Amino acid sequence: MSPTPRPAGATLPPTALKASPTYRQDGAERILGISLEWTVGRNNGSGLPGDWTEGKNGDYPRQYEVELNGGEFVQTVVIGFNSLPSWGTYWNLARTHWLSLGPAATGRHSVRIRAELGGGWSEWTEPAEADLAGAEAYRNPYSESGSPARTADDSPAGSADGAPRHGTVYHPLSRTYRALVRKEQDPVCQAAYQQVDNPGDWAAVVPAVTADNKAWNGQYLEYRKYLAADEPVVPSAGRKEFRGLALRPGDVAGADWPVDRLDTAGGELTLTYGYTQPHTGWTWTHQWFVTRDGWRPEDGISWDTLDPVPFLVDLYGGDDVPAPEQPLNRVETRTLRTVPRKSGRHALVNIWGGHGGHGGWGEYFVSVCDVRFG
Repeated sequence: MSPTPRPAGATLPPTALKASPTYRQDGAERILGISLEWTVGRNNGSGLPGDWTEGKNGDYPRQYEVELNGGEFVQTVVIGFNSLPSWGTYWNLARTHWLSLGPAATGRHSVRIRAELGGGWSEWTEPAEADLAGAEAYRNPYSESGSPARTADDSPAGSADGAPRHGTVYHPLSRTYRALVRKEQDPVCQAAYQQVDNPGDWAAVVPAVTADNKAWNGQYLEYRKYLAADEPVVPSAGRKEFRGLALRPGDVAGADWPVDRLDTAGGELTLTYGYTQPHTGWTWTHQWFVTRDGWRPEDGISWDTLDPVPFLVDLYGGDDVPAPEQPLNRVETRTLRTVPRKSGRHALVNIWGGHGGHGGWGEYFVSVCDVRFG
């Protein structure tokens, strides 16, 4: 395929979408997914695109929507190109995405994508199909050999200033921020505060075992393997020290967590993450999940209670701004026009992390937000 002509200053839509069924291991679990590739600008996968080397990668689309099975599910993908390395084949990350479907996915799936061009959405690409029965092991798009990402020349944290970020979701307010930072006075927050061994460590709700068991595997953050799928301990990251964050109404005389109402009637959803250490790192990824239909607070939150496909994947960091209040230093905000099709009481789970924590092994942080849609 010949390169697509690129008018000066234009952000061009994606074309020529391809979909391949693939899988990745998350500990003992096999996570099924679809590897997507497309052409954008002069980037069609045949080699380093000229407009990338000319410094025009900022004109590539930064936000995509991935539609599964004719609208059964839509995922937002945000790509922060300012954090992508300029060496190697990392330019391929501007034209590829792995759509994680979870461990129980089966059958044949149709996928198409579109991009936000600055003045509105592009047309959808022609659909591409993938049959998970033929899934093969995932290969990294930035390495022709399929080897893991280079780390030897990275900073210790794989980030611009050599330190991992920490923090929690600021909007809607996470349980961590309500109970351990603001110390809100409702019964659940007070009980949670009393049951957290070190409330001052609120910005590090991370599974303790990540120090010995690599969490980051070539642009896929392994998170399920640290906790059994049916254990309702996701809010505490499985740590006894943070057990108060996993409280259920039955643990506090029937009292539920305070909720933020998400008014999505206008077709938008705003999410904000607050950092205590505001660095950018190209390997760091936010994955946002929502509880399944029929979920109740009494069920607690386990991997099994969440929709298996994240509704937002926020890749490689991006621009951030000063935080509105202490103890946060910076915040990043995403306003989505892809709103989860939910109503009533739910919970959002943010899994944020990547390569660099624990001397290069990788780690992830957990935030849970209690919300009501509509």
